[in-house]
Amino acid sequence: MTPEELTAELERHPYRFATSMPDIPHFYTLRKNWDDDRRFIEVVLAIRAMGVSREWRDLKAKPYWEASGWRYWTMGDPVETTTLINRERIESL
Repeated sequence: MTPEELTAELERHPYRFATSMPDIPHFYTLRKNWDDDRRFIEVVLAIRAMGVSREWRDLKAKPYWEASGWRYWTMGDPVETTTLINRERIESL
């Protein structure tokens, strides 16, 4: 998957605001809402392979993909049990 394909795929899906964490404003898209589970897995793997590793607060570093003013990440679970992709506006940081 190219960087352009990854960005296009991430932008193509709907996201919901994470109301359970209003102090950390971000959005998420759920795996179960993607039409193609294989494509969801490819996107998760691409974020992890091409993303930039960053620490957040005092937690273990994880890969983040940044594009079009958004930062995307997964929680680091094995791909088989990954259920969502998060995103936040970069300028809100």
